Amino acid sequence: MARRALERLALHDSLRAWALSRILCWVAGVAAVLVFGADAGRHDPFGLTSPFGSFGDTLVAPAARWDAFWYVLIADHGYVTPRATQFYPLYPLVSRAVGAPFASSLIGGILVSLAALLGALYLLQRISTIELREEIGRRTMLLLAFFPTAVFFSAVYTEALFLFLSIGSVYAARQGRWALAGIAAGLATLTRPTGILLAVPLALLYLYGPRADRGEPDPRPDLRGRARLRPRYRPALDALWLLWIPAGFAVYSAYVWAKFDDPFVVLEQGEAWNLHFTLPFVTVWNAAGTALSGFADVFEGKPPNDVYEFGFMVLAVVATIGALRRLPLAYGAYAAVGVVFLLCFPVEHERLSSFSRYMTPLFPVLMWLAAWSTERRVFRWVLIVFAVGMVVQSARFATWHFVA
Repeated sequence: MARRALERLALHDSLRAWALSRILCWVAGVAAVLVFGADAGRHDPFGLTSPFGSFGDTLVAPAARWDAFWYVLIADHGYVTPRATQFYPLYPLVSRAVGAPFASSLIGGILVSLAALLGALYLLQRISTIELREEIGRRTMLLLAFFPTAVFFSAVYTEALFLFLSIGSVYAARQGRWALAGIAAGLATLTRPTGILLAVPLALLYLYGPRADRGEPDPRPDLRGRARLRPRYRPALDALWLLWIPAGFAVYSAYVWAKFDDPFVVLEQGEAWNLHFTLPFVTVWNAAGTALSGFADVFEGKPPNDVYEFGFMVLAVVATIGALRRLPLAYGAYAAVGVVFLLCFPVEHERLSSFSRYMTPLFPVLMWLAAWSTERRVFRWVLIVFAVGMVVQSARFATWHFVA
């Protein structure tokens, strides 16, 4: 199929999945608020997520919960407290600009997330089609659109924007467009701290490929020993575009230092948010024990969150191994460093809290899962389970229940 035909098909498929998944999220969230009600309590003491009155607040409920408070606070008032520095600046800046015509950074944030999600779905289908095939490309996109924590893709959170920039940077690098790849990755580091991890897949694509600008047809040549480790492509001046990745992180660090007169304020606030460093195998061991005891929560009428997050951790690890075996090295390596990073910084006392949300930018995991489930003819069931999970989590999120 011609390239332009594939691009049009990807846009059509992405628009349909984007619309259907967002409708499901919104209907589930609004219905839950109407039935069960919602009380922000101490989570939004200033009412930043509920400025529109009863009717309007119900309509935005599926998007304006939990961390949305911090992003609206930063967009409207800046970094008024060191605690806010855990939330990186690009998303609130763009949300404020987009929301200016509506006099609402909250509305701006919703629009930014929705637009970024559509772009991410389109790019994911394109890059998955290139590395695998058209059918798997479309199914990878569907898994992302209906992922159980996909409610965050249309919420006032960084998930959609970060995913769009991450996939965009890898897609641009795959095409040999290094200026665009470097700038997109640099912006990703201004969106979330894990943006710095994009240095791994971009460097591997630059040195080893596959790269469309070099016409490399075989991402895994039959080489042995040291020859397999030797880079295929010599660095040139266009490699300097990758310096945008550390530059983005450096700019934000310098700003925070100047603002609070403390070069380590971001690290200190990480500890204030109960994030701490530990070895990955220690995290897995502790999480396994917590998950086993979490089964008892089901009989007490509590949601088995620890079991839920542990299951996604297992999925991520298995899919990462699969991506390393099946996809070009850059993709599997990105999934690997991402999973290791998440396991190195668990939330104290909660082990794998939010793992299911933080793993969503690791898109090679979904690429492998789409290929695996297609070949074993279980894709439909995986998608149904994901969609049901998304509806449930959307309802819980909108009613101020902690989801991830």
